[in-house]
Formats: sequence, C-alpha cells, structure tokens
Amino acid sequence: MHATDWQDKAIALFEKTKDSKIFRTFHSEFEIRDSQSAIAVACSGGADSLAALLLTWAKFPDARERLFVLHFDHAVRAESGEDAEFVREVCSALGIGFICEKRVSESGEKLGETELRRARLDFFAREMHARNCKILVQGHQRDDVAETLVMRLTRGAGTDGLAAPRKISRQADGRVFVRPLLDFPKAKIVSALRACEIPWREDSTNAGTDYFRNRVRNRVLPELRAAAPFENIARSRKLAEEDADALDFFANEIYEKIQASPAKRQAVFCLTPDTRCLKLVSFPAIARRVLRKIFAQEKIETDGAAVADALVEAICAGTPLKKQIGDREIVWTGTELRLKEADTARPCENENSSAEFSALPYFFEKVFVTEELFEKIRTGAFSPEETVFLAGTPEIFVRELLPGEKFRPLGAPGEKSVLRIFTDKKIPRERRKNIPVFADGTGIAWIPGLPPAERFRIRAAGTTALRLTYRREALPL
Repeated sequence: MHATDWQDKAIALFEKTKDSKIFRTFHSEFEIRDSQSAIAVACSGGADSLAALLLTWAKFPDARERLFVLHFDHAVRAESGEDAEFVREVCSALGIGFICEKRVSESGEKLGETELRRARLDFFAREMHARNCKILVQGHQRDDVAETLVMRLTRGAGTDGLAAPRKISRQADGRVFVRPLLDFPKAKIVSALRACEIPWREDSTNAGTDYFRNRVRNRVLPELRAAAPFENIARSRKLAEEDADALDFFANEIYEKIQASPAKRQAVFCLTPDTRCLKLVSFPAIARRVLRKIFAQEKIETDGAAVADALVEAICAGTPLKKQIGDREIVWTGTELRLKEADTARPCENENSSAEFSALPYFFEKVFVTEELFEKIRTGAFSPEETVFLAGTPEIFVRELLPGEKFRPLGAPGEKSVLRIFTDKKIPRERRKNIPVFADGTGIAWIPGLPPAERFRIRAAGTTALRLTYRREALPL
C-alpha cells in the first residue's frame, strides 16, 4: 500500500467513527493538542492498536510531528519480524517515527505472560523517558476489559485491580496511558477496519491456550457470552474505578497528614493525634491504600497479599503486630506504624520480645520441638492461659473476636461458637472484650485460656513450632 493510501485510510476510518464516543477520552481528560510532550502509540500491528494509531494520527494533525510508535517484538513466533516490518511501513507512510525492540533470549527459554508484559512495559518506559514523552496511546478495547476483570477476580484483586484497564491511567513517574477505544467491542473495531479496507496483522498465539489471557479469551468468555450478555462488565469496571477514586481521595488526605507531620522520622503512620484519621483508617480499604503509598515511598515490596492483609487487619483492630520484609521490620504498635532495619540475628520474624515490645502482653518465638519438649506439650505441662505451641511456623497476627466466629480447640470434635465456649467456661462478659484472638489467614489459631486450634496439633518431635506466650496481667481487666 502506498503512503498516500495509508493516510487516506486513516482519514476514512476517522470519518467513519468521528461521531462516536471514541475520542471523548481525549476531549474530557487530556488535550493532546495543548501538550508539548511527544506522543507515543503502542502498536503491535493488530486490529486494536493499528486502529488507535490511525485514529490518533487522523484526529490530531497538529500533533503528528510529535507522534511516534513503539513496537515490541516478543519473538515468540517465527513471523513476528513480519509484524514489525508491517508496522514500520505504516509509520513510514504516515511520516512518523518508529522504534522497535526485539526480545533477545540467550538461553532460548519460553517466557511466561507476566515476564513478557514486564519486558514490554520496561521498553515503553525506557524509550518514553529518553524522549521526554509523557503520553502513551494504547489500543485496549471493551473485550480486554472483560478478560482483565475475569483474570483479576481469580487473583483476588480489589477495586483498583478490577478498575483496570482505565481510560486514563496516570503512572507514578508522571506518564499518562490513554486508551480511547475502551468503550468499543472488538467486533466494531474489526468491522470499521474492514469497511475501510484496512489490513492488519493477526497474532496466531491469540487463538491458542498457552497463556492465561488466551485461555480466558478462548474458553471462558465464549461460555460467559453464551450464558448471558456481558456488556455490563464494562459498567462494572467503571463503577469499580469510581469507588477506587473515592477511596484514594480519603487515603491521600491521610497520607498528606503523615507527610506533613514533624514526627514522621519516628512514626510514619500515627493515628492518635487526629480523630478524623482514626475514623477513616478504621476502614480496611483506606488503611490498605495508605499502606500501599507508604510502602511505595519506602521501596518496600511485599511478597504476596498475606503481609498486607495481616497489617490491615491489625491496624483496623488497633492490635499490635510486627512483620519482617527483607531487611526491613514493620512494627505496628496499635497506634503507630514504625519502619526500621530488621535485626537479622532474631530467630523469628514475628517475635515480639524486643525492648520496644516489652510492655506488650504477648510474644512469638520459633522453636525446635525436642523429644523432651514434645513430651511436655503432649502431657499438658504448659497452661493454655499463657503458653501454647503451634505446629509449623504459621503467620500469626492478633485481632479482636469477629461476630459469630467459631473455633475448634485441640481435641474438640468440631467447631463451636466462641461465645458459647466462653459461656460454658463461665468467663465473665467484662473479661471477654480484653481477650485477644491469635489468628492466621484461615481463622482462629488460639484464644488464651483455650487449647490451640486442632489444625495446629504437634504430632511428633523433630519438627519446628511457633511458641505463643501471653501475659494476661499486662492488660487492663
């Protein structure tokens, strides 16, 4: 196709779609015309990204001299080089820059979906920073919303994850990702390209099942579409985005107070001085967002959701907790969050026996179960009022009793309401509110005065265990 042909096709595509909502994103959120930044378009050569490129070129003639394309060759198909050459020819015809990077694998190993995505995003960031480029146009469309939502549901995502991909996504480094096709289904984009006789490249791997997204696209979504229309999935994404933005507003308010506090060097997160902060952080969604901002600033990377979940629960309940992440120790005292260098000599990540925690009513310690210790545990030498041993080294945190919660103590035939257990043991009501609950991600591990959970039974010597010691006298009753 000649250069003028591609330009004519781009204008024809724009004329066909100009009365639609495609470019409302540009008008309401980000004025490309007024920006002095270079504008990048991520283009693989597929229908979606090619449509985004052609429409951007046609819609903003004054910005064409600042427009360039980023193409990442994943090198997972023999014909991927032809895709790159196709996009190069389109860029040449449109008179815009073309930057391509091909993934080079010395070992020839097949990378997973996550690794390929990370390599692609790293390429985008590197090239955009080199050109002082702030805007990246991407071709995500409505079918991508459905795929992403299903994928993230399986990973336990919250509102932020379910709100992705957004029409406007502002990155921490100041870049802005713009997705003008997000309201449009794939079928309409393909139909518009065909009507304008515009060719595109097909990625043969999209029809396979090697990657999680492809399995969702080719197996799950057809079944979902057959069961019920899922046009409203796009609306669910929009509502999740609205909720996430509102929660971020309040989280930012708290985070700004933290940043402005002269005591930040000692306590990066303090609830006691501000009643409003205390009230807002009692909501897990707010506490989680504030933690995320603190971790990002302090360059703390959590491995999975378990640490964040435990900290959020402890913060909302006002119960102390200590966690070690890499070489950093995170200490929640009940009113303050403190960060410090971890003491690598300590035997236990959750140990609360340091001087800073000397006033706390409990501490944790990893131990090796010798034959002698096993015999003492087996014969009940330790009072469950103050000391128990849990098999393995579970991640334990402290919280309050939840309404209607059940518990199966060691030796019990099954679960029973904790309040019923308290009643049977004749524990006064005024004492119950001060009894801590030691739990992990599954449920209750121990309540002082009761045996530990049956699921933590120590069955033999020669294993490791977590010793929990509780000092009732340290709590007001």
